[in-house]
Amino acid sequence: MNGAQQRITLLLLDDTGPVTDWSRMRSRHRRIVFVNSFDALTRAIEYAACDDSPVDVERVVIDRAASAQEFLDFLSTLPPRFLGDIVRVGEHRGGFLSAATRGEGRVLHRLSRADLRFYLETNQLLSARTPAATTAVEERP
Repeated sequence: MNGAQQRITLLLLDDTGPVTDWSRMRSRHRRIVFVNSFDALTRAIEYAACDDSPVDVERVVIDRAASAQEFLDFLSTLPPRFLGDIVRVGEHRGGFLSAATRGEGRVLHRLSRADLRFYLETNQLLSARTPAATTAVEERP
């Protein structure tokens, strides 16, 4: 990664369900890019996986915008050179994390609501102004 390159999180949303207050914060080194379709997401990942790409996609978050089958289909088509995390936020506030392994391939981890929230907060993906009880990744009464 060169000095001018940002680490990017691609975020695909389901805009028909509960709203998650995603961070709009942008820094010299990190930013979130909202994409509006699986097609745009796939093209961005393919571009980032090219040898000479100036784009560094650190992770992809799919916020209730894919069924379990669509998510697995998407994972199965990832370019082998793409090493970023893929996170699926599920309808029941938990999710899944697909991460690259040290060798070839990826692993898939199931995330509880608390695990998912920890991942999103640790990577500064949620708005700092959002109380925990009002985000979509928390269980509502």
